[in-house]
Amino acid sequence: MRMKSWIVAAALLAAPLVATASVSREVVRGPMDPVAQGGVEHGRFRMFVQDRGSGRHREHLDVEARKLNVAGTTRATRPTFEVFLVNSDASSSADMGPMRVNGRGQGFLHFDTNHTSLPSGVTTLADFGGGTIEVRDSGGNAVCRGSVPNFGGGEQGSRVFGRAQENLVSTSTSSNAHGHIFVRRQALPRTVQETLELDCEKLGSSVTYTAVAIASDSTETQLRTFTTRPRGMGGFRIVTRAGGSMPGGSVLNLAGQTVEVRDGSGAAVLTGTFPTIPSN
Repeated sequence: MRMKSWIVAAALLAAPLVATASVSREVVRGPMDPVAQGGVEHGRFRMFVQDRGSGRHREHLDVEARKLNVAGTTRATRPTFEVFLVNSDASSSADMGPMRVNGRGQGFLHFDTNHTSLPSGVTTLADFGGGTIEVRDSGGNAVCRGSVPNFGGGEQGSRVFGRAQENLVSTSTSSNAHGHIFVRRQALPRTVQETLELDCEKLGSSVTYTAVAIASDSTETQLRTFTTRPRGMGGFRIVTRAGGSMPGGSVLNLAGQTVEVRDGSGAAVLTGTFPTIPSN
């Protein structure tokens, strides 16, 4: 199994040195319950805000409602139900559009900024974190409602996922040594999990190296020391979920810093930039 993992790593490192696109996604979800006492309407929703290192931004909302009142209607006279978002202090709301409703009282709304602009006056769906989501009938009455968790993780129904990667290149024009540094972060309802991976190839065989991050004021954070294997392959992986301690306290704190891989004499043999996970 260990040999297989190193073969995979070698294949990845042999690929062209192009940094993997970074991405961050904040997700909230939850149920919707009847508003009226004795009501049967209910449903669920999922919303996310996504950013990529390229600058591309996307916002998305899916809503499903069940047991909506469609009594006495036909295909041609199907009732109208709309989805509204209300912010935390109820000072503003946004009409996200009508649901597609079938004859069984099931309603669906699919909203995505890849295809549709945000409603007038809305800057981001994240502004409705901590507020409510409602399905309203044609009379403007809410028939089912749910609480929207705050974005950013740290509470039930809210999560953040992010990853980024940067290349490491040789400091010498006569060396083919190269590598990459990869980070991942998950802010879950009850915990934050982070991963830091560094992989190198074509360094000296059976040589010990030290990876450091260097801030703009020259403050250094040692990432880890590692010893290469045959063909100069080596690196390390730190996972906080497994009890590891993240250098610098968090991968977010090191974002954008210069990274150097140094040999025993302290000379840098590889250099690059610590990956930055994009944020909303």
